[in-house]
Amino acid sequence: GDAAVVGRDREVDEILGLVGRMVPRPALVSGPEGCGRSALIDAIAARVRAPGYDGPLAGAMVVRVVADRVLLADESVV
Repeated sequence: GDAAVVGRDREVDEILGLVGRMVPRPALVSGPEGCGRSALIDAIAARVRAPGYDGPLAGAMVVRVVADRVLLADESVV
């Protein structure tokens, strides 16, 4: 399992399976504040970067995108 998330191996595997397909399927991770969305995404990134990972995203670049910065329309506010 992934140290960042306990008991969520199934969810990590499912998301990696979706985005790692020949034709990727989008994955939406949603839930109330504090439910562990960020930890789940961190666990997915850690799995892909882990030595010995040989899943569908092996060798893929892992990039963190800060959504509120991307969606901000007025850059002068930043």
